[in-house]
Amino acid sequence: MLTKIKIRSPLKRHRIEAIMELRGRTDSRSIQAMVSALSDHSTEVQVLACEALGQIGALSAISELASLLHKPDDPRNPKGSVEYSAREAAAAALASMPDGKGLSMLHGTMSSPSRGGVRDARLAAVRALCKVPDSRSAAALVDALGEEEDAEVSQAALNGLVAFGQLSVPNCIKAMTEAKWWRRSNAARVLLALGWEPSDDHQRALYWVLLDRIPEALTLGPSAVDPLALTLENPNLAAGAAAGLLRLGDDRGFAGLQDRVKYLDEQRRKDKQTTALRTKIVALLEGIERSDATDLFIRVCRTLNEDGELDGPALVERLRLRGICSIRQLIGLLRCTDQSYYHKPLGIDREICAALRLLGPDGTAALVNELSTGKLSDSTKALTEACAALLEVEREAVKKYVMKCLKASDYLKRWAAVELSAKFRDDDVEPAILHAFYESKDHITQILCVQTLLNLGCGDGVTALIEVCKDPERSKSALGALEHEIG
Repeated sequence: MLTKIKIRSPLKRHRIEAIMELRGRTDSRSIQAMVSALSDHSTEVQVLACEALGQIGALSAISELASLLHKPDDPRNPKGSVEYSAREAAAAALASMPDGKGLSMLHGTMSSPSRGGVRDARLAAVRALCKVPDSRSAAALVDALGEEEDAEVSQAALNGLVAFGQLSVPNCIKAMTEAKWWRRSNAARVLLALGWEPSDDHQRALYWVLLDRIPEALTLGPSAVDPLALTLENPNLAAGAAAGLLRLGDDRGFAGLQDRVKYLDEQRRKDKQTTALRTKIVALLEGIERSDATDLFIRVCRTLNEDGELDGPALVERLRLRGICSIRQLIGLLRCTDQSYYHKPLGIDREICAALRLLGPDGTAALVNELSTGKLSDSTKALTEACAALLEVEREAVKKYVMKCLKASDYLKRWAAVELSAKFRDDDVEPAILHAFYESKDHITQILCVQTLLNLGCGDGVTALIEVCKDPERSKSALGALEHEIG
């Protein structure tokens, strides 16, 4: 009777004394009293009650012990939350029930999402199962290996499976082919710790890929294709797996790289690990000679350029080394007038034109095509550099384009053409410059025409100079030009 009074006492000391007195008793009233203590607001009382119930193997208390283990935290009532030590004691009590009758409650915990109090329940259940080496416990611990959000739970499960020894092997072999990449990788780690050896090439390839021994897996040829494809969802191994697939001629490798780049862009992270991964992807893409790979290459390089990891000339040189598959992208970069597009570095038009020339007839033809179609008209600097690059090999094409631009309505285009026309001393060029002089409304272009005509030794240059000097606002600049030309 005194014990019954103590178990309901407002004093924690009395309630603890009651549990100690009830310990070892197996009658229904004593068990019921200990079960009621599981809902005590004192963690110490809850822990003692769990230990007492586990000690006597009270099967009638399984449901209440499971409720204590799985009770979710209540953010609105922190005082009503269950401490980890109480969950751990409840899990230990369930594990100690006779004939393994409490284990099903622990196994079921593995399928619960790991958040809040449920996360503590999973950790407590894993640690309890680690003390019960049987096939069902091994299967439940393998489920816990897939806990990507909580490395502590996964590590506890991994340690338990290693301790189980050969009992863990069948479940871990099966887990290597399952959907969750985290579980697959951890299962391979368990097998590695146990000294397990694969039985065939497919199993060997899968095992090596999961252990990030991709170069070894590639030596197995086609057997490595499916394991590599399965590993594309693993963020830690995706880049290497994609590279392996590409080497084996499987296009899923390129799709994997695209997905990885998209994921990195969405994350918007700029830490050293992410930068290193982007750099690795750039290196992988350099070996893929196809246009869409070059697009992806520029996309990654653009991000690296934002981070200050890659300068403009280095980007152009890398594109050149990719060969003719990068011509379209080099032209796109040359055409670009917005410096934010591709995060185009300033002053690299000359390097782009030189790179296109070095790519041989195809690169030269692409530059000539840009001139003939007039697509570079919005980029004065690109226009000048393209013409300068082509002057020696495609003089007539450049001249034709310059003559056309001298008649253009766009003053920037006309200005660039006047500068370029100084490189030609042909009879038909001088009239075109003079025409540009009279058609121009801006005095800068007119003065530039005067300078060019004088530089070519054309008598019309003096005439144009006199014409300009009639305007008081322009005469000072014009005389300066004349002084510069005469020396």
